[in-house]
Parts: sequence; structure tokens; C-alpha cells
Amino acid sequence: MLSSDRQSHWGLLIVEGLLNKGLIQCRDKNKLVRATRRAISLFVQEHERIEQKVRQKIASLKRKVPENSSEWEVLYSRYYEEELSRSHFTF
Repeated sequence: MLSSDRQSHWGLLIVEGLLNKGLIQCRDKNKLVRATRRAISLFVQEHERIEQKVRQKIASLKRKVPENSSEWEVLYSRYYEEELSRSHFTF
């Protein structure tokens, strides 16, 4: 979980970085920071939703797979990628 304060801080860092490099121009920096923070918040929420679904999927397997074992890590990565591809977030 990424705290609200941390999300706001990252939003500010992103906006200031883009402004300082001349990659964007804006009239209302605070409005842009709030929009960036909302985007970060949506991303965090989606990640948490996917992570919960993946953990449930692993837990529902017939054979119990110990968490953090190499097999668990492989399953987690595979299921996470599957869920991410179904998500509206793309990378």
C-alpha cells in the first residue's frame, strides 16, 4: 500500500520533473499535481485488486503452495501477468 502522502509526494515530483525539463507547460501546477496523484491512486488500487485476485487464485489450488517458495513466485508472476493483461492498465 502506498500512503496518500506518498502518492501526493510522487505526483509533485513527477510534475516538477516534467516542468523542469520543459516537457510540459501548465497554468495551474496544483491542478496538475492533483490529477497526477489521482492517476497514481488508481494505479495503486488496480494493483491491489489484481494482487488480491492472484493470491486468491493461488490459495484455491488443490495442492497448497507455500507462500514465497519458488513455485509460488512463478505462479504469482504468471497469474499477475494474466490479470494485468485483462486490466485496463497496460505497460
